[in-house]
Amino acid sequence: MPPLIFNPTLFIAESFFTLITIILCLIIFLKTKESYDLTKHQGIKLFRNAFVFFGLSYLLRFIFMISRTFMDNGYYWREIMPYFILVLGYLSTTAIFYLLFSIIRKKFNQKSLVLIGHIIAVLISLLAFAMMSHLILLYIQSLLLILVIIISFIIHQKKSLIKTICVLILIFWLINLWVIAPGWLLPVEVKILFQIISIILFVWIYYKISKWLK
Repeated sequence: MPPLIFNPTLFIAESFFTLITIILCLIIFLKTKESYDLTKHQGIKLFRNAFVFFGLSYLLRFIFMISRTFMDNGYYWREIMPYFILVLGYLSTTAIFYLLFSIIRKKFNQKSLVLIGHIIAVLISLLAFAMMSHLILLYIQSLLLILVIIISFIIHQKKSLIKTICVLILIFWLINLWVIAPGWLLPVEVKILFQIISIILFVWIYYKISKWLK
């Protein structure tokens, strides 16, 4: 692997972006708690769980971004990166599945869906771990995201707020998979621009969810 060049501007930008994303995930999770407690709506429960896993995956990505910055590059890719792929793969894939489950919950048995989703997430992360390739995870999750977007349009053919929110979250995740993925060679300015766009998109999602819950 080529030596890693520390870029303080990109590091600060990614740190700020990750912190904002984690905070928004936590706020959305807490804000939907009252609605779930009052209604016991399973769609809200699945939706909330998606943000738990999204937040955890961003926190983990940030931790490993720091370790990659300050560790020997060869040691990082040889000893640290495979386990990063394993855990992050499970967390982020599970988040995608929970969004899918919140959309199709009425069509299938919920408990079976959740179990199958966790099993598939584990298998996908183990595959990426065995091949020691974050690109495998990138491609599989991209296909999953596109598939979930298509399913959301098929099931919710009429325009609805929940469909709009889910599609925007999926687009947000898809953008970040390709733009901020480790080793993806893009100009620093482009990465920062997409991070700004992603934050604006996520803030808008939070605003819509807040209005939806009123």
